[in-house]
Amino acid sequence: MTGVGVVILHLSDLHFGAEKGNASGLDEREVVLRSLIDFIKVQPQEWHPEIVCISGDIGYAGKESDYAAAVEWLKQLINATGLSPNDIILCPGNHDADLGIRGIGFPTDADIADEWLSLPVPPHLQNRFAAFSRFCKDFGIPPVKIKGEDNYLCGSRTHKGIMFIVLNSAWFCQGKGKGDKGILWVGLPHIYSLEAEGIIKETNAGEDVPCIALIHHPREWLNDSEHTPYASSNRPGTMDYLSQRCHIILTGHTHGVARFPDKIAGAAWHITSGATYENAGHFNNFALLKVESNGFTLRQFEFDPRASSKPWSPKGKAEFFPFYNPRPPGVPESPRCVTHGITVEDLGERAARFAEREMEKKSRAIQREGELPEPILRSVNAYLRHERYYLDDRGRIQPGHREVKESLQTAIARSSRTLLLAELGAGKSTLAAQVVIHLVRQQGLLSFFIPVGKLKGYSFETVAGALDALSSFIKGQIVPEWGDFHLLGLLRQRIELTLVLDGLDELNPSTARKLLERMSDVVHQWANVRVVATGRPLELTGFNYEEWQLLELPSLDEDEMFRLLQNVAISTGCSSEDAKQEARNCLSVLKGRSELAAIASTPLFLRLLYPYLGNDAILKEYTLGDLLFDLLEERLITWSHREGREPLEPELEKAYPTALSKLALLGRVAKEISLARDGVVRREALELAIQEDLKDRGQPQ
Repeated sequence: MTGVGVVILHLSDLHFGAEKGNASGLDEREVVLRSLIDFIKVQPQEWHPEIVCISGDIGYAGKESDYAAAVEWLKQLINATGLSPNDIILCPGNHDADLGIRGIGFPTDADIADEWLSLPVPPHLQNRFAAFSRFCKDFGIPPVKIKGEDNYLCGSRTHKGIMFIVLNSAWFCQGKGKGDKGILWVGLPHIYSLEAEGIIKETNAGEDVPCIALIHHPREWLNDSEHTPYASSNRPGTMDYLSQRCHIILTGHTHGVARFPDKIAGAAWHITSGATYENAGHFNNFALLKVESNGFTLRQFEFDPRASSKPWSPKGKAEFFPFYNPRPPGVPESPRCVTHGITVEDLGERAARFAEREMEKKSRAIQREGELPEPILRSVNAYLRHERYYLDDRGRIQPGHREVKESLQTAIARSSRTLLLAELGAGKSTLAAQVVIHLVRQQGLLSFFIPVGKLKGYSFETVAGALDALSSFIKGQIVPEWGDFHLLGLLRQRIELTLVLDGLDELNPSTARKLLERMSDVVHQWANVRVVATGRPLELTGFNYEEWQLLELPSLDEDEMFRLLQNVAISTGCSSEDAKQEARNCLSVLKGRSELAAIASTPLFLRLLYPYLGNDAILKEYTLGDLLFDLLEERLITWSHREGREPLEPELEKAYPTALSKLALLGRVAKEISLARDGVVRREALELAIQEDLKDRGQPQ
């Protein structure tokens, strides 16, 4: 291709036919899309489109009538730009499938998906896109090829010095309300076929033929196996594999705002478009890309429904994105300076040290004096869904999803929004702090550990309010000398950032839900940010988890118990070998007391139990109730000292000043819970029980 570059007009989600004959809706569409053509016509000559790429959803229901309307507008577009149908590249979307053709299931694992999508693609899958394919052929859009066969659903085509790869992520779409998110498949066999034919190959710096792939759905709508390779699998992640064999991946479907490009597996640039036309009240958008042999320049545009004139305008400035790292081999990357002379590396190290201090505080709450045991690395349970998941009214993840045990670091790489759920004492905070330290020191990525309890009093009604709260905490605890620190500065510099919000249950449920909603909004607006949050499941029931990856921190398994007991023994002065024997002895005691083993399921309880496990003679004299009573009493007596917390609410502290009185209150609460149906008691019932207890004690209510 020439050095001046080829300009591509990227459109997506036009949804012709969505109005279903509604005259007012058709008029609004005509006005908005005509204004788009008028806006493109007045662009500078160097930004005059030479190719039109449409990443799916040209129609609305995959019907002939949808495409009749599309033809009329596309004629206007190509006439205004001096192009022809030969200059159009497009892929199908879920709205280009005729969902009236039933009987299409979806594969539940990669092996089945690869079998169903082996070439040639079965006719019953192609038939859903019959109207789409006829539209392409009748309008004169050239087909793509795969295995030498022409079609419009998957394959390749070279045009104006650029290789285009068309893939179909909508083969198995089920339709609105059917839970497509997380179950779709692109077709790894199709990529293998193109590679076997020599059409595509692993990209290398210096290649002069840019390769662009069109897929309707972005990564989060695909089955996990399509974007995450698992150790137990015999195949690569499809999106990772594709990204190593092309330079740009264009997607659509989300109907969101224009987003900054991000890289997939450190290789191909991913550009996702919102809807070019959702409705006249939507912030519709499109993009222009000037593609050269070494990279591309991107300009994004947005429709403002509030504007009375010139509704289309640039979103941000034009920016160049190289296909390859421009640094010569052996030349180290210059330190990335954030501001005030502080580099990203400096800021990251400060954040890691803060996470270490918070982790130590949590551990010191259990053991007030002496050397602290080294925390163990624990695995989490990831629920890889085949359909939508939810929590029941007791905060339990419902079955029907493939469960994978893996490190938190591995799990969070799969999603930009992750929620880690676990009960009290399971080690959520420790694990969250560990992942921050790992990201900073092992991967060189900026990450912040933020105790959510420190955000009380802030408003989370808006994205700006949430970012203000987080920024204020970071400024006060990590960079106090940086008076004007704000996360927006990092986001605008496109610095990759992970925010770890620990302890959502420290906020009241409605406030916690608002914070999560705002964090989801942040991820929508900035592709360079990832959010990981922790909390207890029961307090977060009622929240819409659709956009969040759910993880659970399960009960300690025997190996984790052994490693934790060994580390505790080492912290008391035992040698490595003696500590191993001590851990084996403690496990033996637990196995001999099944009632203890049943409740020694968290790091907190196991560490509290450790002093008793070393003295079997004393332990034999204790019933389970005796032991729990002693542990609870000891915790209550030293509550403020060990947790470093403020005292309880003044009125409650006055009414229950001693450990014994607090134990009596807890006994009353436990009784209410034991009498409740399914062991779940409403807040109002507990408040009534406390009021009755205060009345019995002659205390003001």
